[in-house]
Amino acid sequence: MNKRFLIAVLTFICLFPTVVHAEITIPKDALDIQIPASDNVFTDSLDFYAIASALANAEFKIEPSTLIEKITSALFGELKTGMGIFFTVLSLAMLCAIVSAMQTSFGKDGVNDLVFFICYALAAVACIKALQDAMTLTSRTVSDVYTLTAKVSPVLMGFAFAAGHVSAAALFKPVLYSCVYIMQYILKYFIMPGIGFAAAISIVSNLNTSPSLTNLSNTAGGIIKSVLGASAALFVAISSIYGFVAPSIDAITAKTAKLAANTFIPVVGGAMGDAIELAGASAKLIKNSVGASLIVIIIVMSAYPLLKLAALLIIFRFAAALTEPITDKRFTSLINSVADTLQLTVAAVTLSSLTVIVVTAIVIAATQGG
Repeated sequence: MNKRFLIAVLTFICLFPTVVHAEITIPKDALDIQIPASDNVFTDSLDFYAIASALANAEFKIEPSTLIEKITSALFGELKTGMGIFFTVLSLAMLCAIVSAMQTSFGKDGVNDLVFFICYALAAVACIKALQDAMTLTSRTVSDVYTLTAKVSPVLMGFAFAAGHVSAAALFKPVLYSCVYIMQYILKYFIMPGIGFAAAISIVSNLNTSPSLTNLSNTAGGIIKSVLGASAALFVAISSIYGFVAPSIDAITAKTAKLAANTFIPVVGGAMGDAIELAGASAKLIKNSVGASLIVIIIVMSAYPLLKLAALLIIFRFAAALTEPITDKRFTSLINSVADTLQLTVAAVTLSSLTVIVVTAIVIAATQGG
């Protein structure tokens, strides 16, 4: 009778399997992290604890249609907002072209030069205002990204330590902090002043045909790109090296602790070893959720400023393409130089965010084993 009952139960389990899912509860006090408040419509409704909990319990979902709709809506909204400066620059270029045509007909070089200088000065003022807004947006975005990273890093390292990755937590903590503070220092005291210097040189250089300062401006832009790339590559390289070393040390430590519990604690040693392993797995899951939440929020936090900068870049490139056939090449060079400077701001936001994302991903991967 007992055998028949056991066979019936096993048959029922095989025919009607039940999936058991343990709900992971993350301590809210540990993740009471405020996302830096900026003029960013994408991060207004974000909550770090809610995202981490959803990721830990496999409930995080992204609707592609909603995502595409938000991105396109934001991009076209920024393009619409930037139409003011577009028509301003285009109108000044057309005025220069009309005066130049009149000069060809009547031979009045002085009037043509005066009108060109006035139009160029007005266009330069409009371009400088746009560049100031772009540089302010870049500085604020990078500062917000690094501020959030500085808040999350202790929590991430704490859960990595709780998961048994003591060596990884000790090695990666200074890397993340260095990444935050050194990159922020470089951006504040070198990159942003360098971008302003390159823009100023370009505007002045385009006003005169000779002597030209174009090479100086191009050199400044090249140095800025090189410093950004080198800084990002340095932190990624250091994190990768640590990522190779730390997991092996932590794996040996974890196995030693479990073996000690099984060997030296009588009766309950095996159960205690399993409990330690379960606690480490739970801490590891929460650690992964915290790291993934940081990556998701940084992507969202950077997306809106990048869309605004991309919209400005499109506007200036399109304006340069339209004005090139009708006006003085110096006027077109002014617009192109502004677009080149905007590319530097896009690079600054992108590389700064990607550095944190890649380093965080390496930390998650390096503290995954055990």
